[in-house]
Amino acid sequence: SGGIATFYSQNGNAGSCGNYNSDNAMIVAVDSAIMNSALCGKKVQITNKSNGKTATATVADTCPTCNNANSLDMSKALFGALTDNNYGLGIFNIEWHFV
Repeated sequence: SGGIATFYSQNGNAGSCGNYNSDNAMIVAVDSAIMNSALCGKKVQITNKSNGKTATATVADTCPTCNNANSLDMSKALFGALTDNNYGLGIFNIEWHFV
């Protein structure tokens, strides 16, 4: 699926899957339109469409403000890994799928 990537901070809170993760964890929040508890812990492979970098992450939370059902909100570590730590970018185009 294609979509847009954004990032968020954990702020010491548990995600909707019930786990506490640091900003260094490779996790994503899936759009609320498709998120359900069966997705918790599933792995996704994400590719930054502009630079080709790819990473694998774990579904750990729900994204109520994602652009669409194909978009993901990422931990800071994951966003940084896919953008060479360019947090000022804010968003970028992605392709992703469950693995």
